[in-house]
Amino acid sequence: MPDPAPNNIERTWRRVRQEALPQRTFTATGTLTAAVEAAVRQVNTQLLSSNQVVRNFWPDRDRRGAAERSSLYTMNNCGQAHTRHRTQPQGGSAMAQFIHLEDGAVFHMGQGYSRRLISPDSGGRNITLNYSVFQGGQEFPQHFHEVSADIFIVLDGSVSVRQGERYTPIVKGDFAYIPPGEVHGTVNHTDDEATLISFQSPPDPELYSGDRDPAKTGVVPQPAAGGESTVRIESMWDAEAAAVQGAQVRVPAGPARGMAEMTLTCLELAPGGRLEREEQGGGETVIFIWEGTAQITSGGESGRLAHGGAVLLETDEAYAVENVGTDELTLIRCRASA
Repeated sequence: MPDPAPNNIERTWRRVRQEALPQRTFTATGTLTAAVEAAVRQVNTQLLSSNQVVRNFWPDRDRRGAAERSSLYTMNNCGQAHTRHRTQPQGGSAMAQFIHLEDGAVFHMGQGYSRRLISPDSGGRNITLNYSVFQGGQEFPQHFHEVSADIFIVLDGSVSVRQGERYTPIVKGDFAYIPPGEVHGTVNHTDDEATLISFQSPPDPELYSGDRDPAKTGVVPQPAAGGESTVRIESMWDAEAAAVQGAQVRVPAGPARGMAEMTLTCLELAPGGRLEREEQGGGETVIFIWEGTAQITSGGESGRLAHGGAVLLETDEAYAVENVGTDELTLIRCRASA
């Protein structure tokens, strides 16, 4: 993405920094707080109308110069949300992108509460990551994707995978692999809250535009009568664990297990443990923090992430993960196959 007009941007940020920095309204991780977002909206109205972008000011990045900037923020037309985009530094590949749960944009489909943490509008070209919470009785309606596969994982609670009148319950630690073309939805049949994440490859933008939502289209897709489902439901813990640099590593889904589009890995790391990896082949990789607190470093970038946080890595991008908390760290890593 080319740099926006520098005069307007720098003039805007001089004003924001004068108003916001004395009150220390930037967080330690560089995330814009509500006060700073309000200041941006106030001083940047003219830039929003012309699709300009506002550079995220991180004090350490400011010293490193524009050639190494890896984060830009844009405001939507309502001035309520920001999206981080990766840029290309000089002489290298795009840097890692760190996402906190509150950074994800809310999207509406059916009931429940859903955020897209990684999607095409935030830099994910080959893979997406969504985070959803459903109260008892709430449903994510049936839909399908012509060319995309889904893997969704129950982080807490229980839901049922719905295909027409077939309901298959899945609980914490279970995942469902949904091949392209399979009608599917989820229903929380319990009285308790359920939390899920879902990965998709390749991305299906119609999921976010509402064009998969029966409430908008007026059509509820149904599986073929008498057809046999190819949806697979398994447990993350059924895969054999291997010790890698002190971590327990399981690979419950991937091409070797008949799930061609993505490779799913679960990693458990004890407090103080450190794991260094270099991806080999495939597409983009997402690391999601399920439990615990992690410090993840890649390409000179470093971020501290807790539950709901994620990092998006380029193909073959090396990284290191350290458990900086007092409890066991559990990560879910998903790599697109292309």
